[in-house]
Amino acid sequence: MDRRAFLVGSGTTALGALSGLGRADGAGGEGRRDATSVGDAARTAPDWAVNWRSRWPYYGGVTSEVQAVVGGGRLFLTPRVAGLPERTDEFEGEDLLAVGLDTTDGSYKSGNTVEMSVRSSRPAGAVRADGQFVVTVLADEGEQTFAAVVSAGEDRDGWATRVDGVPAGPPAAAEDTVLVPAGASVAALTTTDGRVAWTAPFDSPVSGVTAADGTVYATTEEGVLSALDAATGDPRWTASPLATLGLGGPAVVGDRVLSVDGWGGVHAVGTDGSEAWSTVPEGVVTAPDDGRGATGPPGTVGRVAADGERCYVAAVFGTEERERTAVTALSLADGSEAWTHEFASAPHDDVHSVRNGPTFQPRVVEGSVWAAGNRTAVALDAASGDLRRRWGFGHPLRATPLPTPSAVYFLDGFGVYRLDRSGSDCGPYEVSTAGVSYERGMDGEELSVDGGVTADGCPVVGTVDLLVDGEYLASAGGYVAADEGTTPYLDYGWEDLPGSLDRATLRFRGTDGTVVDTRRVAIDDYREEPPDFSIRCPSMATTNLGVGTGVTVTAEVSNSGSDPGYVATLEADGSVVARRTGEIPREFHDDLEPCDGTPLALSTLLTGFEGREITVRVEPTADEGSGDAERFGTVRSGDPYALGGGLAGLTLLGTYVRRRLRGDGSD
Repeated sequence: MDRRAFLVGSGTTALGALSGLGRADGAGGEGRRDATSVGDAARTAPDWAVNWRSRWPYYGGVTSEVQAVVGGGRLFLTPRVAGLPERTDEFEGEDLLAVGLDTTDGSYKSGNTVEMSVRSSRPAGAVRADGQFVVTVLADEGEQTFAAVVSAGEDRDGWATRVDGVPAGPPAAAEDTVLVPAGASVAALTTTDGRVAWTAPFDSPVSGVTAADGTVYATTEEGVLSALDAATGDPRWTASPLATLGLGGPAVVGDRVLSVDGWGGVHAVGTDGSEAWSTVPEGVVTAPDDGRGATGPPGTVGRVAADGERCYVAAVFGTEERERTAVTALSLADGSEAWTHEFASAPHDDVHSVRNGPTFQPRVVEGSVWAAGNRTAVALDAASGDLRRRWGFGHPLRATPLPTPSAVYFLDGFGVYRLDRSGSDCGPYEVSTAGVSYERGMDGEELSVDGGVTADGCPVVGTVDLLVDGEYLASAGGYVAADEGTTPYLDYGWEDLPGSLDRATLRFRGTDGTVVDTRRVAIDDYREEPPDFSIRCPSMATTNLGVGTGVTVTAEVSNSGSDPGYVATLEADGSVVARRTGEIPREFHDDLEPCDGTPLALSTLLTGFEGREITVRVEPTADEGSGDAERFGTVRSGDPYALGGGLAGLTLLGTYVRRRLRGDGSD
């Protein structure tokens, strides 16, 4: 596809509420209108503070994506929302529990928490329309979408409506109606009573819907963008992109309708259906041929966000084997690239991966672009793409950060955090711990970071960045209680740390995501530690062989040092009767399951009738290090005539004597 090819109709829209975030009223009435915006905060030095933290009312938190909608003093959270069809397995078998929080203190309001008791693999969604929160899920009967008001105003009764077709994406608001994509149709429900005002059919399943200025825009899985009359549902025009791929849910800004396809294309058409542009950001993973039936990764994920000059997409760059993720800004006028911000190329993709992170992104609010990977969130300057703020989290994020003019909300698997712009009485930040170690675990080498930041007795959102040899690698962090002063542990899977690297840099960030301190620390390298062998879970078995007693001892041996070489000896009354050599690599074991080291077995034959004290020793072959010894107890030889009489006894005795004369005491 030509990067600047013009097309007749192409598009995909982002979440309708997303485009509203670019306006001053995007918060739906929440917060102070005269407050400095969060977007402006990305260029100034705001005094942000942790306003509150609220834990999820689920045992173990939430494991799937969450759609967050704010307005009217409430934050409404709907789990099991996703924008990628291949991620529907994340939701199967879970009950939906929609949660409403009071934005002033994070408490659960009466009537704001509703358990829908719906189990399905279809994503749910929510929208704020005419002062109400409306949620859509798969109906109990199946093949129908259940739409309901879950948080009604004091002077209004709730309603519930079923429409044919399974949920096909989040609902959207259009004046006095709620637009519900269901199967191969869009239904418009009145906000007053949920009555079906009109239904518009399509030739293929709908993938998204939004509305602006009296027009409804819908995209389909067959790559069609359609415009409908918002009052009647009558068609106005239809456009198709050059690619025959499905389009994502549309977004409208100015006179442009925007969308992404499944393989990296970003499309724009005029709101009148006129020609516009289509492009693929440089370096984005694209499909071979037209992408139908292809197994590679999509080039763009999530939704399109836009302001008055640019649109923004989260993209996957490079090949599938060495992919990296980025946020790209494109000109609304012609689709040319304004800037690209790449996340760090982490060896393990769960730190920064946009693909593994929330799909309703990015968001653009008054000069700042907000995006999130699995455990990393950033605020970028909308004009230049420069990094303004970064936050790290110890648990996967379940939504893109939700900024409003007065606050920003972060949502991870264990809770919701509101950072307020109203200021703080906290004192200066202090770094409590700072350290980096290089350890080899069961899955290879890891750089492990332990660091923390406090703010004079106040709770903070603390973040620690890891840099090695000047290269930013990863972040970790999260909510830090006033009396803790630590951030969650960070493991970075570096496959082979160069021997010349012995120091790392840690950057500590405060609640507002800006750097408050930098520490240069030595890397505690396991390769400099002597071997240390430990015996665990010893056991012994004896067998009466007629001429004596066969003894076999077994144990699990672990090594917490760098040199793997060892020599193990089996001793009887202090004399070595068996020996074994080998290597045991450094491994870390869970004390709750100690018998998981390298197996060790030694055996010998004891003759005579006296008792012998049996001991096993494991020692390093290196010049330094330490080993372990285990006393197994006393073994007494058996009757040489007990099995098979004298002939058998003499035969076994002769074999044993020959082994001893050769000096072969091994098992």
